[in-house]
Amino acid sequence: MLAKEDDPDDGYYLAKVIATKADNHFVLKWVNYPNLMEFTRHRLALGLLHPGTPTKGR
Repeated sequence: MLAKEDDPDDGYYLAKVIATKADNHFVLKWVNYPNLMEFTRHRLALGLLHPGTPTKGR
């Protein structure tokens, strides 16, 4: 999963889904920054990766 950062000038970064909410929001955690807190994003602020895309080492 790719999630958009809070700053509109930033891009999308790898995140993993922790939970889903009923209001089209997802609870996420940054893949490369596991010590940062969980955050939520609306489904329209997320991007999907092709299932065959390697995510290790990114």
